[in-house]
Amino acid sequence: MPRLIVEAVSAPGAAKDGSSSGIDVGVSVSDEAGNPVNGLSAAKFVLASIYAPGPASGLELNGVFEVSSATGWPVDGFYKLSVSPVGANVWHQGGYLCVLVVSQARGTGGWPPTFIWDRGQTVFRIDVTK
Repeated sequence: MPRLIVEAVSAPGAAKDGSSSGIDVGVSVSDEAGNPVNGLSAAKFVLASIYAPGPASGLELNGVFEVSSATGWPVDGFYKLSVSPVGANVWHQGGYLCVLVVSQARGTGGWPPTFIWDRGQTVFRIDVTK
């Protein structure tokens, strides 16, 4: 199974205690040769919080924006994810430990169609301040 190299980071202090506002997470996706991977839809990203301060509440992925030459940027293989607490929940001061999994299917051509799954994952932190 081919590997995707996935890296993610959130800006320190982007999330504020007691707020439910979404924050942006920057994501880089490249293939095992280091080539940027473009064209991934939101369905290709899975987000989970494996540790959250205060009352347990999950996180939801509200949107994925491709930052690439296809969308007018001078770079490829980057995405901006909008992340917020689930539903009416709010951020709680402290650090959230998050996992992000990215996958895509590629056709190998021929008949019958055969697909190869490319997958990658990473862990990142969201720091919530007062």
